[in-house]
Amino acid sequence: MATGKPTIRRTRTAREVVRALANLNDQFSFFLFLEHQFDEQLRDLGHLTLSQYTSQAFHRNPFSARIHVRVGSLRPFLQANRGVSFGAYLSTSYEVAAGFTDRACQLLRSANGPAFILPIKRGRETPEHYYRRVLTANGYSLPAKALSDTMALVRHRRNAIVHLSAMPNLKYQAVARTNGPSVNAYWKNSKIQIDFTRPTVGPPSEPDSLDLIKLLRVVTQKLDTHIASIIDVSGLISAVAHELFGEERVRMNKLVRDMRVPKLRAKLISEFGFSGSTSMIAAAAGTVGVK
Repeated sequence: MATGKPTIRRTRTAREVVRALANLNDQFSFFLFLEHQFDEQLRDLGHLTLSQYTSQAFHRNPFSARIHVRVGSLRPFLQANRGVSFGAYLSTSYEVAAGFTDRACQLLRSANGPAFILPIKRGRETPEHYYRRVLTANGYSLPAKALSDTMALVRHRRNAIVHLSAMPNLKYQAVARTNGPSVNAYWKNSKIQIDFTRPTVGPPSEPDSLDLIKLLRVVTQKLDTHIASIIDVSGLISAVAHELFGEERVRMNKLVRDMRVPKLRAKLISEFGFSGSTSMIAAAAGTVGVK
C-alpha cells in the first residue's frame, strides 16, 4: 500500500490534448507522404501525358475536371496546396493546445473547492495571460514564463496566417522583440530551428510546421506537470468520486465502499498517475451518492 503524501503526475486534460496533437501530427505526416507519392508519380509520367489535361490523364478521378490544367502544370498547385495545408495544420494545432488552459482552470476549480477564484475575462484577454492571472489570483506558483510566451508567439504566427497578413503587425513585432530572445534561450536544447525573434508571416515551412506542432505538445505537457504540483489531490479524489458514484442511490456501508475503491483507484491512476494511500480513496468512495 502506498504511503506518504498523495501526488499525481499528470492530468487527463493534458492527455486528451496531447493525444489530439499527436493525431494532428500523424495526419500532417500522412499529408507529406501523399504529397511525396504524387510528386513521384508526376516524375514518372511521360511527355505525352504531361501535355494532357487533368480530366484526360486522370479521367477516373471525379475531381480532375475541377482543376482542368495540363498535368505538367500541376506542381504550382501542389506548392500552393502545401502552403495552405501547413497553415491549416498549425492553426488547428494551436487551437487544440490553447484550449488546455481553460480546461485546466475548470479542473482546478472542481478539485480545489469553492474558494477557487475564476476571474472574469477582460475583453480580448489572451488565453495565456488569463491563465496566469487565474493562478496569481489563487496564490499559486506560476509555470515558467517562457511557456506562455511561446504560446503567445505561436498565436501571433497563427493569426498572421489566418488573416493573410503580408507583414507582422506592431503587436507581433513587439512581442517577438521583447520575448523572442528568452524563448529562444528556453528551447535552445530542444533541437528547434525556429527563431522567435523574427515575427514571421505566411505559411510555415515543413520544418517549422513540425517544430511548432512539437512545441505545442511539449508546452502542454510542461504546463500539465505544473498543474499536477498545485492541485488539491484530496479534492481531486472527491471530484472524481462524484463523477463515478454521484448519481448512485445507495445505502452506504462498508461493502459498498470497498467495492467502489478499486474502480476509483484505477481511474485516478489511469487518468492522473495517482500515488497515495488507499485510505483517502476509501474515505471519498464512502461519502458519495444519493442517499
